[in-house]
Amino acid sequence: MDAFLYWRGEHHISRIEIEYVVEDVLGDQGEVTGAGSGERGGNIDIEIFEDSAAPRLMVEISKAVAQYLPADAYYHFDDESERHLLADDLK
Repeated sequence: MDAFLYWRGEHHISRIEIEYVVEDVLGDQGEVTGAGSGERGGNIDIEIFEDSAAPRLMVEISKAVAQYLPADAYYHFDDESERHLLADDLK
């Protein structure tokens, strides 16, 4: 399953370092498949190999990167339009 992590505005470490954090959480359960950044923010594209593991892994990723990204950073899965705020996963 594909997931897409987005943020706007300032972040506290480079996008590449955020990718490394995501890859560390994923281990052999997924991989970063793309990324981008610009004046307005950035994104990381993630493939999770087992669909059933996707929600759990995205919560773990949220917890690992939340300290580096703006409060309104979010992700969504490729098969849904609902945005999941990282801050909601920290509760």
